[in-house]
Amino acid sequence: MLSLRSTILISLTGLLFLTTGQTVAETKVQKLKINGEEILQYTLIIPDKDDGPAHPLLLALPPGRQNADMVQAGIELYWHEAANRDWIVVSPAAPEGMMFFTGAEKYLPALISEVGGKFKIEGKKVHVAGISNGGRSTFRFALDHPQQVQSMLTIPGMPPEDNDMKHLDRLAGIPIVMYVGAEDKAWADRDRKTSVLLNKLAIRHELHIIPGTGHIMRSISGKTLFDTLDTFRPGRSVEPVRKIKHLQLNEEGVALQGYDPISYFQNNSARKGSSKFAAEYKGATYYFSSAKHRDLFNQDPARYEPAYGGWCAHSMAQGKKVVPDPGSFTVTGGKLYLFHKTRSQNRLDKWEKSPEELRKKADLNWRKINSD
Repeated sequence: MLSLRSTILISLTGLLFLTTGQTVAETKVQKLKINGEEILQYTLIIPDKDDGPAHPLLLALPPGRQNADMVQAGIELYWHEAANRDWIVVSPAAPEGMMFFTGAEKYLPALISEVGGKFKIEGKKVHVAGISNGGRSTFRFALDHPQQVQSMLTIPGMPPEDNDMKHLDRLAGIPIVMYVGAEDKAWADRDRKTSVLLNKLAIRHELHIIPGTGHIMRSISGKTLFDTLDTFRPGRSVEPVRKIKHLQLNEEGVALQGYDPISYFQNNSARKGSSKFAAEYKGATYYFSSAKHRDLFNQDPARYEPAYGGWCAHSMAQGKKVVPDPGSFTVTGGKLYLFHKTRSQNRLDKWEKSPEELRKKADLNWRKINSD
């Protein structure tokens, strides 16, 4: 009998072995029965030593048609990393003709209860993650059963129904991480809108828009995802990755009103960017006029982000958040400052009369704003 670090029970015919690094895992079929009736089959990834401390449980919802083949695809793409950790992963295949956001989600509480009856589950809550349609299903389950959810992760994912956007407040207290490819336009736009609403509700979350990537994000590793999930385990010290409620963004979560931040530095001009060339930093989406500018930004985003979250610098010196005119700016000391402008007045002119004094006041006020 092989000594296995982890055992993977997967919905395949016969016995197979999955190898991840130096870890070998056995694969088998498992099925959920309700009132004696077989409802769905599912995959388990379990630590070899499951009689010790409680383990974190990940509900991994598959992409596409959400059948057994898609369960296997998700494991091969990301979830096999659990074999190197102390996580338990359960990944179900939806009953034929159903999805986990169009009806099959009703079986998930019973599935979690079954797994919880076999193993000690850390925190008695489940982390939920999903790929594509699995990401939609992640939002569906969390919105329906927020009290059971420890954290959420989508790659990509979105609330499945327009009406769900009105109920995102149910997710308060649940940390959320969303990944989406910049070239995956429809999903990226939807995720930006979701992020804006989560911002307004002050719900802690991260939106990662991956440049040059489409719907399937192979550049993200299972290790990265589990490293992230580990930070959301009970008792772990987790600092919010970003405070974004004070950034000056439009309704779609775009900074600088869509202007290219690199152009301010390299060309000393305000040039409109394009959603074709987008990057994400600290919860804000930035548009660029070229792929070259986007890639340059990604090398050192802190260098190019605007001062005071993109608000008018002169108004910040007065302790106010005022939307600037992107065409009124100065780059001084390697920092971009923006200013409010009307037909009769440009606050850049007032700033330039005593920039050092006003900068000190603005710095102090910006720190105060971000300390609340």
